[in-house]
Amino acid sequence: MTDIVFRSPDYETILADAERLGFTYVDAQGNTQIQVNGSLGGTGGYFLNLVGDVYEPIVGPIDPENPPTPVKRDGYFGRLRLNGDTSGVPPFDPSITQYVYDAELGGWTDDGVTIAPEWVGQIGMIA
Repeated sequence: MTDIVFRSPDYETILADAERLGFTYVDAQGNTQIQVNGSLGGTGGYFLNLVGDVYEPIVGPIDPENPPTPVKRDGYFGRLRLNGDTSGVPPFDPSITQYVYDAELGGWTDDGVTIAPEWVGQIGMIA
């Protein structure tokens, strides 16, 4: 199983990439929609959790008289879980940042070297 947390510049980029990856369908009105789960060519399956906007969690004591303003992170977020053989899954669009969990680093990373903030791993949690 492979979990990927991703950040796209916008929803349109996610939709175009999902279509290229074969993760879409056309609804009764003729609109392309993202299929949230499906087959990986008989070798497994995928589950896609589109989250959208993400705000960084506020940590520490909060003064109810002066609550802090949450910080909105740039981009459109989601999580993709791939089960089975993923060798036939093409790479994402280069404009989409991908975070994967690296056990050796002990956290989520987008470059294999730097650990992302802890909140990245909480995006789109799939049970």
